[in-house]
Amino acid sequence: MSFQPANELETLIYAGDGDAVLAHLEGRSAEERSALAERLAAVADLMHYWWWNRTVLHDSWGMLATDGQRDAIAIAALACAPADQASRYRLPADRVVEVAKRIRPSGIGTLARDFAARGHIAAALQLAAEGLSPYALDEEGVMQLISMPRWNHYMREYLVENREALHPVLLKIFEVEGNSEVNLAGIDKYCKTEQTWAWHLLQVCEDGWYSRTKLLACCLATLERDWPQFRAGWFSRFHDQLAPSAEEMTPHAACYLGMLQSRIPPTVTLALKACTKLFDKKVLAQSALLDALPQVMLSAVKAQVAAALKMLDSVVKRDPASAHAAAHVAIGGLQHTDPDLQQAILERIEKWGMDADACGALQGMAPFVAASIKPKLDALVLGEPVPAAAFWQDIVLPPRGKPMSALDPSRALAVPASLDDLVAMCARLIEDESDLDLFEVAFGALLRATPLSDDDRLRFAPVLKRARKVKMDVYEMKACVSSEFARLLLRLVAGEQRERAHNRAGVLGVLAERFEDASQFDLATHRGGFIDPAVLVQRAGELGAGVAQLPLRVQVRALLRLAPSDDAAILKAAEGLPVTPFSQAFCYALGGEWPRQPNEALCLAASRIRHPGADDPMAISGFGGGLPDGAVVARVDLYNELVKWEGGEFFQPRATVPEPQPAVDDILLAPYRYQGFWSDSEALILFGAALFPSSHEAVYADALPGLAHNLQYADAQWHHGAWVRLLGDPVTEMTPAATKTLALALMGKDPGRLARAVDAFVAASLDGRLDVDALGRALLELIPLEYFMATRLAASLAMSAAADPAMPPVVLSLLGRLCAVAPGGVPRDMSKLLQLMQELALQYSLRPPAADLAALERLPLSGKAQAVRRSLLDAVAAGRA
Repeated sequence: MSFQPANELETLIYAGDGDAVLAHLEGRSAEERSALAERLAAVADLMHYWWWNRTVLHDSWGMLATDGQRDAIAIAALACAPADQASRYRLPADRVVEVAKRIRPSGIGTLARDFAARGHIAAALQLAAEGLSPYALDEEGVMQLISMPRWNHYMREYLVENREALHPVLLKIFEVEGNSEVNLAGIDKYCKTEQTWAWHLLQVCEDGWYSRTKLLACCLATLERDWPQFRAGWFSRFHDQLAPSAEEMTPHAACYLGMLQSRIPPTVTLALKACTKLFDKKVLAQSALLDALPQVMLSAVKAQVAAALKMLDSVVKRDPASAHAAAHVAIGGLQHTDPDLQQAILERIEKWGMDADACGALQGMAPFVAASIKPKLDALVLGEPVPAAAFWQDIVLPPRGKPMSALDPSRALAVPASLDDLVAMCARLIEDESDLDLFEVAFGALLRATPLSDDDRLRFAPVLKRARKVKMDVYEMKACVSSEFARLLLRLVAGEQRERAHNRAGVLGVLAERFEDASQFDLATHRGGFIDPAVLVQRAGELGAGVAQLPLRVQVRALLRLAPSDDAAILKAAEGLPVTPFSQAFCYALGGEWPRQPNEALCLAASRIRHPGADDPMAISGFGGGLPDGAVVARVDLYNELVKWEGGEFFQPRATVPEPQPAVDDILLAPYRYQGFWSDSEALILFGAALFPSSHEAVYADALPGLAHNLQYADAQWHHGAWVRLLGDPVTEMTPAATKTLALALMGKDPGRLARAVDAFVAASLDGRLDVDALGRALLELIPLEYFMATRLAASLAMSAAADPAMPPVVLSLLGRLCAVAPGGVPRDMSKLLQLMQELALQYSLRPPAADLAALERLPLSGKAQAVRRSLLDAVAAGRA
């Protein structure tokens, strides 16, 4: 239905005549204008004034809202509505001033600050300049400017309309670092090119707002501040987009030299490119360059050290007398771990020569030089190569072992010593949800402590005050566990009943149910969510036949959390419990007979404990095998699914655990944990894993496709750390799915997650849980799926080899297994892995097994990979001789 104007003002608005609207309202009293505000808001909604896409036809308005109509409704709102509401509308700054002067010549209070708070900085500045409303641009205002592309989808139009107001202040965005949410790098990262600040700044430069010289000076001034890398990176990229000529950079030569000392790698890269140009144009003196380059030679970025080495080539070429000085500078680059780079540096030193001081410095770098490069360094220092070791050792791997017992005394959960300790524990958990074992301890202690006396309740007062302010962000999956714990705390201690902040199913729904059940029956006794069977016998004995009155989901959770046991004494004690569906399933889990009255949910949970990692014939006979992770054990692997859509087709990583068909009741926790059960919260993943701690196969069903998908993308997925954290737990069994999860994690892009993966690899290798052959097979299986990153894997394995004296044989053995790759499937950058294999073999005099050497010999290689292979095989052959 089309909009039908109800009065003269609405007729003028629908006609899009802003001048007539202003004249009409100018003749009315302040009281009459105020009375129109509510109806104007309704008209704006019918127009869909707030809709970001102005090209969408809205039935309620009957036409596309024109620019004139939008201008007219904004003028009316500015004249009639209170300042905080009027500031929501957008008018050019000069138009805002015109309306304000004609309607409210005596002043308009806080309107300028209200406009600034909503991002209309131009209007705020213009109102202040005209003396109509006080406002001074501060850091908060600049951050509002920076965030503009996030909400203003017509930013180019906004800048052009408000040039007079914004021109004097726009470049202040170069001066404010911002925060984690609002900064130039973070805003531009999620905008289309034509919406970014970089694009708009180049446009206003072309429009004549500022000169290229001014933009370059502002950019360099910010880079000199050495802001954190993510934020500083925007200015490095803007510098590249500005693409200054050597003539434009010449006045800033000293600045570029100084930036060579920066701690921010992108800034150093920029400075190296600029200094190279300026040196070629003879703007920089070679002495200044030789003074600045030593810091660059210590960089961890290979490309920067290589670029600095080329600059030293240019210095020596221009002035051969500086060769010894250049060699002294180059020596610092030997600290970099890349053998190719070390080789290039030693070749330069051999060519340039060196003095006595440089020779001493070179000798001091011997511990950092790769084993394959060491003979060349010895030849330069001593005049002749040092003979290689005359013996080789066979690879000896750490002995295989079983995972630590889940009921090891060191893993028992400790009870708070006093009520004050419990209060402190609750205060910590509201702020930090990373320790799920601590939640379990506090949960149990609260249940045992209630009801509390008035004096004891007073001790919780500060914690309760904070608990009332905890807000769950379901969209970002933040503070989910903390928020539910705060809700529990308020209910148990203060008697306050609070509704859930969500209606989610899956792991978040189970978390809410667990806290709402508030039962001690399924409380963990040991880290990771395990329950000692002896303790569960005791709990069931105290309840007697009352166990059957507990919610069925509580009984299921208690069974799923059992630590598998074959202790006959515990089974005998369980058989003495009153006969209930739970006690029968409990006895079956401990090795007893199949229940006479089998309950599906309880029996399937018991099957998973009695037959870890295997199917249960009795449960299959009783309930069928259609539920994954139920009677039939979940067998998880990774595969690619071809997805077709209107834009083409692509492969999507999937896990081989199907969703139950039809969907099952969520009381059946084990079969319920398929893809879709989990969430993007590290704490919730750990909570979900603790529901069935003796098997993490359902966790890997989520982890495998998640890690595989993220290999190709740069966005950090913080919740991925939970999967790797579980792999590092000494009680975790390295099943095939766990091993493949570790394989993917070792090729991750995010440094934090990669460090956790290296820790998990080292821990699982040293305690004997990891089968190196199995890890090698898992990595080889990822090659045809195109989830194999040789360069990243080489880097993580190098870190692993350096982590512990027992790790080099493990890493070398794994690299040998990778030589069994199919002839047509040799991955890109295989040379990186072979180079690491060579360095470890030479450094530790470890001889790879004959089978691995034979597989290496058969590989179809070329280029650098072939040269590395030949060098390694020759060295091993010479050692044997």
